[in-house]
Amino acid sequence: MLNPNEINPVHLPAMQAALLKQRSRLDEHQVSKLYKTARQVFRNPEAVANLAQDQTVWTSRLCTGNLVLATCTDANTGLFVQFAGQQDAADDKLLLTFGIKFCQETVDTLRNHRSTKIW
Repeated sequence: MLNPNEINPVHLPAMQAALLKQRSRLDEHQVSKLYKTARQVFRNPEAVANLAQDQTVWTSRLCTGNLVLATCTDANTGLFVQFAGQQDAADDKLLLTFGIKFCQETVDTLRNHRSTKIW
């Protein structure tokens, strides 16, 4: 069971139902960590740079005007949590996407090429 102190009550029923349906593939602690990290990235633009050293979790944050899209992906499994909404919106007003990716492309600025991760 997910900890209701870590997950917003608005998002808790949907995430808990997804966990119960995919019980053999999902871990509550991993989901809670991704949720917490995605919320941190959504609220704090500097969090992306601070989390860049952690190779187990990939984060991204897209901001256009007052609209923000923040994603946190587990690099080993492709499991991700994504928030979308206005920068100053309360947590219960954010739109949640929770799922598993099949592949993700990233740009490796050091080697100047595109990298693809396939799960």
